[in-house]
Amino acid sequence: MNILTPLPPLAALLLYACSQAPQRDSRAARSEVQDTNVAHRLYRIDGVDSLLRAAGVFAPQLWVTLPTYLPQDDVTAIAGRVRDSVAHVHSDLWSIELRFETPGTETRETRQVARFVWGPDGERDLFGKRTAPRRWSSRYNRPTRDSVLASLSNYGHLFGDGRASVVRRLGSPQRVETRVAASGADSVFVLVYRGASFGGSVRNSDRLEMLSTIRLWAPAAGFPSVFSIGGTRQSGLIKMLGAADYGPQTVADSTVLSYQWFGPHSELIEFYVVRDTLRLVRWRFRMG
Repeated sequence: MNILTPLPPLAALLLYACSQAPQRDSRAARSEVQDTNVAHRLYRIDGVDSLLRAAGVFAPQLWVTLPTYLPQDDVTAIAGRVRDSVAHVHSDLWSIELRFETPGTETRETRQVARFVWGPDGERDLFGKRTAPRRWSSRYNRPTRDSVLASLSNYGHLFGDGRASVVRRLGSPQRVETRVAASGADSVFVLVYRGASFGGSVRNSDRLEMLSTIRLWAPAAGFPSVFSIGGTRQSGLIKMLGAADYGPQTVADSTVLSYQWFGPHSELIEFYVVRDTLRLVRWRFRMG
């Protein structure tokens, strides 16, 4: 397997819709909604607040946790899939509200990505009184600098701290490069995959491994899709992230924009732009 391996096959996602509050219909049975249209681990449903009315109106409110900020078109597609899944089980679905969030951490709260409503004239009609045609309405919150850098940081740390964790995730590399550091105290390694490389060191005194840098130059499964390697322009990067903390610097034929991230981990996340197009993303860990 290499870093360009597609996401696992489409998998079933179970959504449990149930009424909980005392004023809601206590006779409503828990039901399973099976969504076979969503890629494995793309999102998960964290909770459902459904309001069943005597008039036979089913108007659920769902909280959907995304792994990271996704482009508006991707969120729109997920909203349609969830609505279709609920409608497949609940023939009395009248309207639905979806609140998309990114997960919180110890250092930051959850962030609302978007709110989508499908119902009469784009409203969540709890009583079934509206007669307007049902349609989607939405409010999408553009990703902030911190949310984008946090998602990139989280992606980088998915690969762990050493060679073993990288290999467990990606399989055997195409090539392994090793050498002794100039100080003689450490050995340096680079694992080379198709589209990415992972560099680190091994402390000779106790064999402690430490991953220090990741380079990604090709599209990869799980990479935050707010960017497109080979597609995003420099102006788009700056519009989303603001001015670089360091740079821009010129390295060979690349313009390098470096951003410092002080989340649970401190690192530099660098974007290499060639002829106005993003060509490489580099993580440099423990740079604080």
